[in-house]
Amino acid sequence: MTPTTICGGTLNLTGNVLRPDSIRQVAAGQTVRQTYGFQWTQLSGNGLPAVSNVQNITVSPTVTSRYRLRIVPLQGFGTNGGGCGDTTSILVRVAPTVANAFTIPRVISSRNGEAGQPSEPGQTDIPPLTFVLNNTTPQPSVASGFQLCGISWTYQRVKDGQGNAVTDAPVQFSTDYQPAEAALKLAVGGEYIIRLNSNVVARTSSCAANTPSCPATLAQRTVIVPDVPVPNIITPNGDNLNETFVVRPGQQGGKLEIYNRWGRKVQDFASYQNNWGGDNQPDGVYYYYLTDVSGSKTKGWVEIRRGQ
Repeated sequence: MTPTTICGGTLNLTGNVLRPDSIRQVAAGQTVRQTYGFQWTQLSGNGLPAVSNVQNITVSPTVTSRYRLRIVPLQGFGTNGGGCGDTTSILVRVAPTVANAFTIPRVISSRNGEAGQPSEPGQTDIPPLTFVLNNTTPQPSVASGFQLCGISWTYQRVKDGQGNAVTDAPVQFSTDYQPAEAALKLAVGGEYIIRLNSNVVARTSSCAANTPSCPATLAQRTVIVPDVPVPNIITPNGDNLNETFVVRPGQQGGKLEIYNRWGRKVQDFASYQNNWGGDNQPDGVYYYYLTDVSGSKTKGWVEIRRGQ
């Protein structure tokens, strides 16, 4: 019989006669269907119930176990089928319990290097932030006969930068046991849940999507990406600090229009990349109108101070 895998618990086993016989009762002048006896035994492992001489049993193995079934005819062949009958066996694999686990040993800010270690006094962790992940899920031993498959890393934003709940869908970013260092980079401010899923399958099976498997315990962690406000002042004086007008990461690539205080458009960008430093415009206050790639619109003001 084909081996079967369970994720703990119990399993119902049913004995069936594939080609049942009939017997002729001469004295009665009739033909009747043969009746059969069933006897289950345990060849290895554990979990055999106390009553095992019935057609259907429920086993509860805690380790991989093999059970044998003997079926014998009860009519016309003498005691215990007169030596006639047939046997078969089934291997019940019990998948080990695996708990997914991971750590976040490093968070890297794209501007300041290691997050949490500002390069200048007063600086904070500025997105986009790269979360370096370390999978510590134990791999099943070769002796267990099982392996990890179906590894899936996802992130999901559950709150925006102001703490409001959002309904963003989960996004898968890796299917590797150990994701690449730069696999998870988050730019938009808010609260995120990082999740790790995997399955346990027999080593004799492939990791195809339709392979019978047992889910490992879900692992998840919550991380925060700061919602950095758009600065109101730029100082394009060549000191490499606040040289250009920088929008939020989620707004980058949107359409930007800039107006002077008299309402005349002085600059526009079809796909803004944080590259406006005032150009030839004089110091003063300017007004901007930004439409991000999702269609959301923002307006505000920015001041140029080259003397700072």
